[in-house]
Amino acid sequence: DRRCSLVCLQVEGPSGPLQVQLGDSVLLPCSVRTPVPLEELEVEWRRSDSETLVLLFQDGEERGEEPEFRNRAHFFTEEISRGNFSLFLTDVRTEDEGDFMCEVHTSLLSASTTVLLQDLGTALIFCLGLEMDTDSYFFSLPFLNHICYIRIIPLSGLVLNIYFYHKM
Repeated sequence: DRRCSLVCLQVEGPSGPLQVQLGDSVLLPCSVRTPVPLEELEVEWRRSDSETLVLLFQDGEERGEEPEFRNRAHFFTEEISRGNFSLFLTDVRTEDEGDFMCEVHTSLLSASTTVLLQDLGTALIFCLGLEMDTDSYFFSLPFLNHICYIRIIPLSGLVLNIYFYHKM
């Protein structure tokens, strides 16, 4: 990039919004092309709409401050030295919808990128047509782009395991 011919910090994110289902995990991309020395690096993930601090990397350590993101937001710490500051968010909730900002700071430079999480729908599908005397039932719902697998174990009462797979 011609704009970065001298001293530059260019932070890259996704090309568009990320879509995720409630309860799933999602990777929010954030990286730099040229790795930054860890001793002068600080990375902040914040909610753009509320300035809530989601996760912080500072002085070589990951720190989570806000209770709503504690144990749900993580860096890939082994990747930070390579310039990868992506955020792994687990157990996505309705309130996670919106903008997340990744801010990268060095002793001389700062830059950021924004990631939009949207379409936090549920993946619930009702599988109909189950016969109670079968051990398992497998079928595809191509019009919904899903596969459904149901297994019944009648020996222990009525144990019903239902699995839904979303095909990409």
